[in-house]
Amino acid sequence: MTVKITSGNVRSYVRDIAVNLPRLLETAAGQLAAQIVSAVLTLFVARKLGPTLTGDLAVVYTVSTIVSLFFNWGLDLWLHESLLKEANQQQALVGKINRVRVRLGGASIPLSAIVWWITTNRPELSPLILVAGCELLLDGCLGAVIIGEHSVAHHKLGSRLLVLHRVLKLAAVAALFGIGMGSLAEVVVTRLMAAAPILVLYLVKTNRLTRVPAVSAPAMRDIIRHSGIYALLNGLSLAYGQVDVLLLGLLLPGGGTVGYYSQAMGILMSTMALPYAAYLVVTRTLAARVKKSGQKGTNAYAYSMALFVLIGLLLAAFLYFIGPGLLLLLLGDAYATSAHLVALQFGTVFLKSVNLGLASLMVVAAIRRPRAVVQGISLFVNLTLNLLLIPNFGAVAAVFVYTFSEGVLMVGYAATVAHRLRKHSMTSSQA
Repeated sequence: MTVKITSGNVRSYVRDIAVNLPRLLETAAGQLAAQIVSAVLTLFVARKLGPTLTGDLAVVYTVSTIVSLFFNWGLDLWLHESLLKEANQQQALVGKINRVRVRLGGASIPLSAIVWWITTNRPELSPLILVAGCELLLDGCLGAVIIGEHSVAHHKLGSRLLVLHRVLKLAAVAALFGIGMGSLAEVVVTRLMAAAPILVLYLVKTNRLTRVPAVSAPAMRDIIRHSGIYALLNGLSLAYGQVDVLLLGLLLPGGGTVGYYSQAMGILMSTMALPYAAYLVVTRTLAARVKKSGQKGTNAYAYSMALFVLIGLLLAAFLYFIGPGLLLLLLGDAYATSAHLVALQFGTVFLKSVNLGLASLMVVAAIRRPRAVVQGISLFVNLTLNLLLIPNFGAVAAVFVYTFSEGVLMVGYAATVAHRLRKHSMTSSQA
């Protein structure tokens, strides 16, 4: 995708973003639409189940998401990088990746359910973790298919597959409640059943259901080894966003507290669609400007950060003044505690927006290992403080710890970027 770039001051920078916005968002449109559908599904289920069962559901999918690290590994990022070099090998690479994914999932998903059953005080959730893990495995396989379609410029097809996949889940769960059913187990099983049709239909229509390439044991080991750095980055990022929900579920069993917290987090993550869209646009525009003007492009770094600071301030005001009332309107008075938590997250959303801006600069500079170190430190701080504070202060502690951890991340990211700017050109630095 070609990005048109002019040169000059902040006015030309804004013009570059405006000119390229429609094309730069083409590949992101499906992801944003799918995120909206997922948010609707989450809110719909929360309203129907109530805080306690919603908390149990959040624990089930949090555990399953953490387990997905072991079967999704860094496979999708490795696939994306490989397809940039060998787009003509799309079918073979996607097939190999998904065969490896299924093998890893076949081992890790049952094992995780067994470990949960043996080691926790909530063994009744083990079968649901098994089912939810299978759903996420199917989601991962479809995700690889979508990456493959984007690699050959089939952006509309990839976006449609993703959105239809999410819409089918929403429709299936809505139908379940519509016929008077809707226990926790029924919701999880219905989501699994709805996760398969789009993937199977695609494989049948493209004649790939029976043409999955074989992967030898040495080839599988090579794929796992080469995608290891991506697995590390994925793991740090994913665990950072899941550990608080898991600890609330384990340290304060009963579901209610984690149910309130998970819905507040849902509102927070929904607002992040705006800075994420800005991240996609700014990263491509910034990379093109820096490539054209070299070190002269450092002015664009400041413009980019100013944009993310502005977005962060707007979202912070939204969460503090409007977020609580919006959540009560959507979920009802049963979630009054969640509304209070949403208001407390105004600092979190500001810091997360700023961190996305810093992450954009790090992507342009190809800074990977230092970024992983900073993420690891932030995760350690998050885990330690949550273990110390959650037993006494509950979900409020989790909110403040999340905010503090984002602050640690911001300081680390900013120091890393500043160090690289002082010592090297951002266009020639190596990870």
